[in-house]
Amino acid sequence: MRPTQLWNRSKLRYLLSVPVFIIVLLNIELISQIKDFNTLNSEKNAGLKSPNVSQIIQNKNLTDIESNFNSSQKTQSLLNKIKKLNAELSIKNKHLIEGILQDELQTQNIPKKTINDGSKANNIYKMPKFFVILIQVHSRLNYLKELINSLKETKYIEQALLVFSHDIYNEEMNTLINSIDFCATLQIFYPHSLQLYPDTFPGKDSKDCSRSINKAKALEIGCNNAAFPDTYGNYRESQVVQIKHHWFWKVDLKFSI
Repeated sequence: MRPTQLWNRSKLRYLLSVPVFIIVLLNIELISQIKDFNTLNSEKNAGLKSPNVSQIIQNKNLTDIESNFNSSQKTQSLLNKIKKLNAELSIKNKHLIEGILQDELQTQNIPKKTINDGSKANNIYKMPKFFVILIQVHSRLNYLKELINSLKETKYIEQALLVFSHDIYNEEMNTLINSIDFCATLQIFYPHSLQLYPDTFPGKDSKDCSRSINKAKALEIGCNNAAFPDTYGNYRESQVVQIKHHWFWKVDLKFSI
């Protein structure tokens, strides 16, 4: 047998023995945000008066979060709270998965059966029952309610840990998630959000270049990153960048826990 084949099979057996599978859901929230920006750009191209981007993203049935945290003191207080919550990582309804986790810890390294191919015995490991679902949340409370209702009807959901990753801290959303009783849940909060940095990087800096400004004009006025537009000649939009950075942050956090 070739060395590469041996390595690939060993790698596969290792992956099958890992007790936790991470399932990353591309939330309907992200799709909606992208549609919002596409709509905005279409209206610009048509010469129509466009609404403010932040007003498009923010959910109409939630309190205006930016106005509630417009002072630096309140923003710093919220940042400290989020850091504390992320450090604690408190799992709600943990009792629903404790038994599964204990079983996996005891059996993950025990061969289910052994087969002999003539040269040596190969171990085949038991497939895990426990899994993690990551959900990226923004501000649409009604979408979140529908997602939770659909997950409630999912088979074996009681064996899952739902991880809700927020880029906005909102008590109404927290209350909704804390009301979940059909599976274990965990909430984490993106610490570099526009809510926490409304007027400075990674949020929108007053010196940032406008999205569609000409490069020559950007260099002339000396706005931030004037020399570095993207492939299409556009400049950074904090609202769009936040979606991508939040996605990578939550995945990196879960794999590092």
